[in-house]
Amino acid sequence: MPRRIPKPRRTFARGDEVAKAAGVSGVTLREWTRRGIIPVPIEAVRGRGNVSKYPRSALVRAELARRLRAEGWTLDSIAKYLQSRIWEGEAPDGGGPDETEPTSEE
Repeated sequence: MPRRIPKPRRTFARGDEVAKAAGVSGVTLREWTRRGIIPVPIEAVRGRGNVSKYPRSALVRAELARRLRAEGWTLDSIAKYLQSRIWEGEAPDGGGPDETEPTSEE
C-alpha cells in the first residue's frame, strides 16, 4: 500500500473561520478589520464566491477579541491593545509592544 503524502498546512485562515472564532458575522468582521482589531486580508480567493484569506494570526486575534468583548472591553480599547502587540506572520508596524494594558471599561 503506497504511503500518503500529507497535505501542506494552509498558511492562511478563511474569512468564515475568522468570523466563527470571533463569534461575529462577516459584516462585523469587516468592521473589526477597519478598526484594526483583525488584520487586513492577504487576498481574496476566486472560485465559489469570494473568500478572503487572512494571516493565521487572525484566528488568535479574533478569539482574544471575543473574550475581551465578553469581559466588557470597548472595541477601541481592544483595537489599541491588539495593535500594540507583534503577531507571528505579520509585519510589525514599526513600534514595539506596549507594556501597558488598557483597563476594562464597565
